[in-house]
Amino acid sequence: AHEILNKGIHVTKRDVYYTNVGFFQNQKFSDLGLEDLASILEVPRNSLHIMASQKGRICGPITYLEEGVLIDCNEYGSEGRAIPVDEETIEDVFTEAKFVLLIEKDTTFMKLSSEGFHNKLHCILITGKGFPDIATRLFLKRLEEMCIPILGLFDSDPWDQHPFSVSLWFKEDEL
Repeated sequence: AHEILNKGIHVTKRDVYYTNVGFFQNQKFSDLGLEDLASILEVPRNSLHIMASQKGRICGPITYLEEGVLIDCNEYGSEGRAIPVDEETIEDVFTEAKFVLLIEKDTTFMKLSSEGFHNKLHCILITGKGFPDIATRLFLKRLEEMCIPILGLFDSDPWDQHPFSVSLWFKEDEL
């Protein structure tokens, strides 16, 4: 992590594992080591510049600056725009959406976005493709702080309600 920070680069958790595959028995041990390191240093893992791979997607009436480049999420097709893994690169988030719809299943997200659901109801669609990653949760947290209602769409499995509660009610020290 020290070398990564000194170089000012970002890497994925998978990169860390494959760079040190002889040290770690498998990806799980690498991930646990990274979580332990962040805990010992009392910082969120992403402040070490070690990120999970992009997972979350977004579409709808929302714009923001990402490293100085204007991103308009309405300009992306039914696949939506990947939510950036480094939340610190996002600035000036603007939306007039009525609400956010957090969608568990990627296929449902693609179906709704391809049918223009977000345009018809003037809302933002977000998927975490199952259990939302940290970047998706941080993005949702930012939208929540903007006082935009956040609704969830999940299948009938009662265990699937847990990702929604974790997405919205996590504590920063749990990242």
